[in-house]
Amino acid sequence: MIGLQQVLRVFDSKPWVAHLYVTEQCNLDCHYCNEYDNSIPHPAVSDLKKWMDHIRALGVARIGFQGGEPLKHPDIAELVGYAKSLGFCSVSMSTNGFLLNRELLTDLEGAGLDQLQISVDRMTPIASTRKSMQSILHKLDWFKDSKIRLNVSGVLFKETLDEMGQVIDTCLDRGIPVHARVIHDDLVHDRTQVDRVAIRANRDALLALALDQAERAGQAPRDRQEAGHPQGRGGAGKIAESSDPAQAFRRADTDGSAGGDRRAVQAAGLSAHRVHP
Repeated sequence: MIGLQQVLRVFDSKPWVAHLYVTEQCNLDCHYCNEYDNSIPHPAVSDLKKWMDHIRALGVARIGFQGGEPLKHPDIAELVGYAKSLGFCSVSMSTNGFLLNRELLTDLEGAGLDQLQISVDRMTPIASTRKSMQSILHKLDWFKDSKIRLNVSGVLFKETLDEMGQVIDTCLDRGIPVHARVIHDDLVHDRTQVDRVAIRANRDALLALALDQAERAGQAPRDRQEAGHPQGRGGAGKIAESSDPAQAFRRADTDGSAGGDRRAVQAAGLSAHRVHP
């Protein structure tokens, strides 16, 4: 729900959202990730609070905790509570969920965490990503009576395409919002991770997945042909500058995504949310 505080922000030019990396450490080693370094100690709580003071002073209304793996920070619940005390209207966090237990969930809820995003790439773990539904499925039920809003996200690449549809179905069956985004190149270590040949080869499969899952969630357009899918199947995808995944992938391919305009591919993704009457 959007409160008055956020509505008023429409009329100013202050920053709206900020992400704070509370640790560089992570308990996993996903092959595509460059956002962890276990040799770096956790930042001191006092330093993180100073950064939150500064962020709030800028007028930011929403703050998200990132990592690494935020749950590795031993004082994560205290940090959430401090963020809420500063008046942020929303405090969220992204996690792989492996370190989440019932006691920690209770602590985070008591501290005021508004939203938790759990990363799930496949139904079953593989060497390149252990973030699987098999590993965290039993934890999804913990949120049935929790004030914390849960959503699931995943990374789309060649080794997750075969099971991402099942991940989305599993979430929708439980009324959990879910989305997936196409992998992007690692510009930090100059690693090319976008398999452009695979994108071309699997473009229709990606579109079918996005459109079918959105349709299942109740977001199909009235005219399926307008979605632009070559088979005329309807739906909507969550794309940076367009609600039409077909358009985004066509734009990416036309501009050379699979060989040129990398931003279009990086931004393209799937999103499915149960629509309630």
